[in-house]
Amino acid sequence: MAHILPNKHRGVNIIRALSVFVAIFVLMLPCLVQGEPVLLPQLLQRAEALHLDQQAGWHNLLHYKSHVFGGVYSQADDERFFLATDGKLNAHAELVATLKALLEDNQEYPVRCRFPARLHWLDTQLHFKNQLPSLSCSEFETWQQKINTSHVTLVFPAMYLNNPASMFGHTFLRLDQTNKSSLLSYTLSYGAQSDPDDNALQYVMNGLAGGYKGVFSVQPYYETVQAYGDIEHRDIWEYTLNLNQEEVKQLLRHAWEIKNIHFDYYFMRENCSYRLLSLLDVARPGINMTHDHLPVYALPVDTVKLIANAGLINATHYRPSITSRLQQMYLQLDEKAQITTRNMVQVESDDRFSALDAYNEIEQARILELASDWLQFTNKDNAQKNHELLLARSRIEVSAEAAAFVFDADNPLESHGTAKTYLSYGKHEQQHFFDLGFRPAFHDLTDSVRGFSPGAAIKVLDTRLRWYEDEQRLQLQQLDLFSLTALVPVRPWSKPVSAKLSVNINRRLLTNNVESKFLSLDMGMGYSAEWSPVIVYAMADMAVDYSRKLDDNHAVYVGGELGALMITDKNQILATIWLGDSISGEQTRKEVYHWQFQHALTQQHALMLQYET
Repeated sequence: MAHILPNKHRGVNIIRALSVFVAIFVLMLPCLVQGEPVLLPQLLQRAEALHLDQQAGWHNLLHYKSHVFGGVYSQADDERFFLATDGKLNAHAELVATLKALLEDNQEYPVRCRFPARLHWLDTQLHFKNQLPSLSCSEFETWQQKINTSHVTLVFPAMYLNNPASMFGHTFLRLDQTNKSSLLSYTLSYGAQSDPDDNALQYVMNGLAGGYKGVFSVQPYYETVQAYGDIEHRDIWEYTLNLNQEEVKQLLRHAWEIKNIHFDYYFMRENCSYRLLSLLDVARPGINMTHDHLPVYALPVDTVKLIANAGLINATHYRPSITSRLQQMYLQLDEKAQITTRNMVQVESDDRFSALDAYNEIEQARILELASDWLQFTNKDNAQKNHELLLARSRIEVSAEAAAFVFDADNPLESHGTAKTYLSYGKHEQQHFFDLGFRPAFHDLTDSVRGFSPGAAIKVLDTRLRWYEDEQRLQLQQLDLFSLTALVPVRPWSKPVSAKLSVNINRRLLTNNVESKFLSLDMGMGYSAEWSPVIVYAMADMAVDYSRKLDDNHAVYVGGELGALMITDKNQILATIWLGDSISGEQTRKEVYHWQFQHALTQQHALMLQYET
């Protein structure tokens, strides 16, 4: 039998039920609005099962690297990059903090808008984004529309010895747009925020020790081309990457995440090229180029090769600098046409154009085009004279394609490895010895020049150990801390200074046949000339030796060096004479005669003969 309550009791129960419902609704209101308590445990459980905090994709996004003592650490040095208090050293804590923040996202600047690449990667693993309330990230979306990238190009401006920051080259990414000139694209690059008041020594020390902050920047490509090509006279290589649209989008998402985040900048390791590898690691999961493929240093040309080996390069384009353009154009004319071109630029006579009558129309067009470029390079203020050259060119009915010069150079991808190991045998003072050497970077005058600038050399920490067979004795024979040589031949349109600088520790005999260790500094400046395939040079030189076995512990020499370098495809020969007299400390005359021959067996192996006295 049903028991029917009186009306007043039935009303009390209804009120109680409504009260319970209201209480439950109030308690669950944060869950219903934010979703976090309901969804977070499920996401964390799935993340734990998938070990997401240990996956390379997560480590790439946070720039985690394995610590030598175990665990991980992030190379990002900006606390704004982390959501967990110990996120720099704790991948798991940062993952939990990121998921929690993504679900809450009630801040003025939501985490979804700050870290869109993290959200995208986590969603591909956990599939939760569609459960979040809709959110507009207008600032990020406007930036994306402005960049509007369809494909990405890796740009490599080659080495430039006149700038310490550019000696080894540089790399950056060009963000190309569909149906637009590459010059209208934007570039994404990473560089050190150096102090313009720092002297050369401070610059080097801070760069080696991570004393500068490194940041990413975006700027128009035409500004970059002007800075690296015309002003600094650097050849530029462009490598189109085969990233698909989803990979491009993820690269840009991560670029947004780190565009205001700083990393400590290290010239030899965490530099411009290394940071771009980390971006590509995020864009294409699985390549992990910053994890296992690099030694303790990362030079731009090595990272370009690494990107090629990862299968990312789709096409290559060479953009010569203004000086390379002039040189290649000049060499594509015969000697008579070269003289005519020189007169077009240097002679003020109105009848200089009559000399063109001796040439066909294609040759005339080439002479005038070279003369115009030459004039612009050497005398940018002479607009009237250049106008006359261009007007004469316009009257010749030959298309630009028909009169075009051919510009070509050896691809840096074909260059030798920057690290070098060598074994040699020799004889000194009737003693037989073996030398074992190692050079971490970068290039010597007698190394194969394919992919490098002829006459340019940089050596860092080139170490040579010597084993005397008879005495069973091992010693450090020479350590080149740093050595730079720039033999830049004089051209009709420019007269650049050639220079050299070296700092090394070495062993050699004194005049009394006593062997001693020296700390040596050698500096020189002069001029070079080229008669292909030979470069000859003469330099005024100063050398300083420090040794406890010298009078007053030192010797300062003033003198000069003459040298000749022959460069062919397989063989390089270097011969030098250094003569000088001491002006301080040990009073002696210094004479050094050096001859070196190197034959390339392969691009990575060579046979070398050397004599020095």
